[in-house]
Amino acid sequence: MKVSILIATYKRAESLYETLLSFSRLAARGRWEVLVVDNAGDEKTKKTVRNFAAKLHVHYHVEKRRGKNIALNAAISKAKGDIFIFTDDDIIVKEDWLKEIREGVNRWPQYSVFGGRVRPYNPELIPGEYKSLESYPYLFGVADWDIPEGEYGYDKVFGPNMVIRSAIFQKGYRFDERVGPGSGNYIAGGETDFLQRLYKDGYKPVYLPKAVVYHRIRPEQCDWKWILNRAFRGGRSLAWRGRNESSVFIFGVPRYVYRAYAGTLGSWFWSLFFNTGRLKELRYNINKFHGIFYQCLMMKKEMRRFREVNRLRQADR
Repeated sequence: MKVSILIATYKRAESLYETLLSFSRLAARGRWEVLVVDNAGDEKTKKTVRNFAAKLHVHYHVEKRRGKNIALNAAISKAKGDIFIFTDDDIIVKEDWLKEIREGVNRWPQYSVFGGRVRPYNPELIPGEYKSLESYPYLFGVADWDIPEGEYGYDKVFGPNMVIRSAIFQKGYRFDERVGPGSGNYIAGGETDFLQRLYKDGYKPVYLPKAVVYHRIRPEQCDWKWILNRAFRGGRSLAWRGRNESSVFIFGVPRYVYRAYAGTLGSWFWSLFFNTGRLKELRYNINKFHGIFYQCLMMKKEMRRFREVNRLRQADR
C-alpha cells in the first residue's frame, strides 16, 4: 500500500521542522511520500523541507493562491499514494502512527474515510476553565475520543489526522476552496465541509484510536479574543454547511436559528444570577450565533447578486 502524507503550510517553518523531524523517526516500512505545499512561497519553509531530503521522500511545492483548501487540492493533484493522509504543520506523530493507519485501513476494506486520535502536545498552556467548555475539542483541535475502533460521526474527524483513499479523489471529490483557513475573516471547517459531503454520499468514517498525533497548542490560541473569533468563524461554518437544508427562513436566516439564539440568551440571563461559571460557554455560543447570522446574510446577498446576473443575461438574449 503506497501512502502519501499531505501538508499545507503558511510561514511556519519552525513548527514544520518539528513535524518533519517526527516523520523521520517513524517506524514504517513500505513506500510512502510526504508532500508539503507552501501557501506563501517562503524561503525558510523551502529550506526546511530541503533539509529533510536525505531522510524523507519529501516533495516541496508552492501554491501562492491563498487558502488551505486551495493548497490541499494542489497536493491532491500531485500525490501518488493509494491512501492520502492529511495532517498539519504543527503536529508531532507517534512512532507507530503510520503503521497503525496502514493496519487500520486494511482492517476496513469497504471503507474509504478514516480519522485518528489527536491529543494536545502541550496541554499545560490551556487554562483549566477552557477545558470545561463543551466546545473544547473543536477549539483546540483535540480529537481524543474515548470510543472503540469503528464507525463514528464525520464531525469527529479532525484535519490533523484524517485519511482518505485516493479512489475518492479519482471520482472528482475536492475540498471546497471557498471555505477553510485563508486570509481575513474566513469560513472555518474546510475538512468538516468536505467530510459532510462524503457522508451524505454514503462514505461513513472509521475511527482508528491507535493512530495518534499530538497537536501543538500555540499561546495565542488561549487568548479569549482569539477564542471568540474562532466561535464566530465556527458559526459561519455551521450556516454554510446547512445552507441546503430545508427550513423556513426569516430575513434570510433559518427560523430554528432564532429559536436557538433566544434560548441561549435566556440561559445567559439566568446564569447571571445562578451559575456564573457558565458565562464563558454562553459568550462563546453567542459569538457562534453571530457568525451564523452573518453568514446567512452574506449568502442571501450572494443569491441576490446571482439572480440579478441571471436576469441581465436573460434580458440580453
